[in-house]
Amino acid sequence: EIGVQAFAGCTSLESLNLNNVIKLNDGAFLACSKLTNIELNNVEYLGFQALSSINVSEIVLSDSIKYISETAFASNYMQTVFKDKDGNINGKVNDYILLDDGVLYTITENGKYMLHSYPTGKQDTEYEVLFGTVRIEEYAGYLNPYITKVIFPDTLEIIGNMCFYGCDKLKTVEFNSTIAPVLEGTASIPDIEYE
Repeated sequence: EIGVQAFAGCTSLESLNLNNVIKLNDGAFLACSKLTNIELNNVEYLGFQALSSINVSEIVLSDSIKYISETAFASNYMQTVFKDKDGNINGKVNDYILLDDGVLYTITENGKYMLHSYPTGKQDTEYEVLFGTVRIEEYAGYLNPYITKVIFPDTLEIIGNMCFYGCDKLKTVEFNSTIAPVLEGTASIPDIEYE
């Protein structure tokens, strides 16, 4: 286990082999700006900002991951893709993680999707969120400088606070539903079940 902010701000750290680590707590490697290589082979838990503001171009997710906190991968400006251990950018990694063109989704217990992280360095200009997605996580597409259009499915129920904040080229957001999703951070939200 790597403790809360144990290596936060360690600017000389370039590579991590976490083969014997199961849990990365909040901010464990936050702002390790020279970190370019990570191996997450046995990690099961990634806390809030555990691997945020680092310099990786891709993150390989292991099938052992059981929990990823919001913003675990925020502000990774060089990151263009999430992959599974076989190099795939599409498909289920396990019962909790789904990849769509290198975009990270988590899967709820009842099989619904949550858009967890749209890589900050992903250079596509348009993205259609998967049908079956009920939530866009907080800061999911934070600071992506390339995206110009996002298309939301009619299954979307909640848009997390600041999910596409700082996406300066984002000009079009298309909603394919007749009922507007709840916007977090703008109103009080009752306890919501993803059904």
